[in-house]
Amino acid sequence: MRFKTLCLSVFLVALPAGAQFFSFETTDPPMTIPDQTPGLDVCQTIFVPLSITMGEVEVEITATHTWVGDLTFQLTRVASSTLPLAHKGNASGTLTLLNRPGRSGDGGGSGNSDDLVAETPIRFSDFASSSQSAETLGDPPCGGVIDGSPDCPDNYIPAPDVTDTPFPGQGVDFFTTFHALDSLGEWTLCAGDSAAGDPGTLISWRLFIGPIIPVELQSFSIE
Repeated sequence: MRFKTLCLSVFLVALPAGAQFFSFETTDPPMTIPDQTPGLDVCQTIFVPLSITMGEVEVEITATHTWVGDLTFQLTRVASSTLPLAHKGNASGTLTLLNRPGRSGDGGGSGNSDDLVAETPIRFSDFASSSQSAETLGDPPCGGVIDGSPDCPDNYIPAPDVTDTPFPGQGVDFFTTFHALDSLGEWTLCAGDSAAGDPGTLISWRLFIGPIIPVELQSFSIE
């Protein structure tokens, strides 16, 4: 009887959706998001002390605001200066998660009017189970409050909206902006409010990081 040996080679496999994440939460206090902020300068930070090569990134934001169409949320990773200069993790990246939903582009309009509430944190993921773009956050089916119901989910795919004003979105490749980079360093979530009449509060945010998993070269025999 003769046996053949087959070699299966797999080098890198992206972390599957729903797999285990490392989770980090800001320790910064809640911050008021004033009306008509001149920039995205209402910010909370997280320092990630863990050095891993990232395969997935997700963000959960807890905030209050009575007109979600005013808001922009932007995530920036600034790599740790302790990383070697030749290390790919020394790169930085920025992704706009939400940019005045309901007001795509620079054509004007006031955006979606429904409310963010502290009881319903909003999670942003490239693989959001709702399959909805953050541009739809606060659409009319929400009925006034974004509550995580089937008609008004609590999870969305980022919508950078690079043509919107006054803050053109960044990161058209979504969370893949950060893929294969090193997680170590400071992460900042910043908020802006582009209209009058509805101040809000950035209460807190959480960062979820899933590693790229190396799969060793495997060999096995079959008859």
